Amino acid sequence: MTGAEFLTAYPLVRTDKLDALCRALARLLSNPVVEQIGRDRPLGAVQNHYRMDRVGISYGRYGAAIRFQNPEPKIISQIYPVGQSAEVTVDGTTVVVGRDGGAVVSAHASEYGVLAAPGYERLMLLVDERAACAKLSALAGTCVSGPLTFEPRHDLNAPLARSLRQNFMFLVAQVDAGLVLPPLVLAEFEQTLMVMFLIANRHNCSHLLESDVRDGDERQLRAAEAHIEAHWDRPLPLEDLVAASGLSGRSLFQTSRKRRGYSPFDYLKRARLQEARARLLRREASVEAVTWTCGFRDVAQFVSAYREAFGEDPPPPARPH
Repeated sequence: MTGAEFLTAYPLVRTDKLDALCRALARLLSNPVVEQIGRDRPLGAVQNHYRMDRVGISYGRYGAAIRFQNPEPKIISQIYPVGQSAEVTVDGTTVVVGRDGGAVVSAHASEYGVLAAPGYERLMLLVDERAACAKLSALAGTCVSGPLTFEPRHDLNAPLARSLRQNFMFLVAQVDAGLVLPPLVLAEFEQTLMVMFLIANRHNCSHLLESDVRDGDERQLRAAEAHIEAHWDRPLPLEDLVAASGLSGRSLFQTSRKRRGYSPFDYLKRARLQEARARLLRREASVEAVTWTCGFRDVAQFVSAYREAFGEDPPPPARPH
């Protein structure tokens, strides 16, 4: 075991009883069955879970060797190793979840099993399949209703996989630090994780994210930018930009990069920085308050972005007389 426990403020169960563990896991997955292998040590199960709207983070630790079965889990799972490795089997494919590899389990996998030695720990990113289909539809510009079937193997060293894991672990660290993230930040973090997850993993609709897309025109791009300007202070779903512009998400991003040299979300970042600068220059809010209200993930990120945009540090709030 690593000695570090994640998501301690969000416990589901701590138990040596298999039935209690199964009941806790059933709150996340459908019909899980856990078998303890050997009785030479206690089960020592710990299960913590942090839930967002369409995404969840789950931490599990098991002191004894276990065998886990969960056909048709009903939710997409990205499994990250923390301590000991384990064998994960998905529809006949067995993957070693360890230092270099994770695993992805489709929501409708007919076979999903885990065989783990004592001390197994893992973090999981849980993604609602309906929400993933909606995000994929927005990216591709065509209706995707599912089911989504994922390649179980996940190379943790691939560039896109590294970016996904870094964002995932950043969120885990924020939660473990006890930060109460504003709804604006949480909603956009959730979208980032879902989009990166869909791009970083192979699935039966990956071809929709790899085909050529047409460029939009200036009118369509300005419609997206106008929507951003009008809604900078709210969560900005990709689906809304697609509806405003009449372009697929991929086409919109391609058009923006060709015509502007940056993405629509870079434009959103600039709009928020301008608003943050105006508030700070009026000395009506602190740097920390502006960070959260203007949709930045943490103060360090905001200060760095502000410095890059304006060539100076954010001004401090006015001192009381």
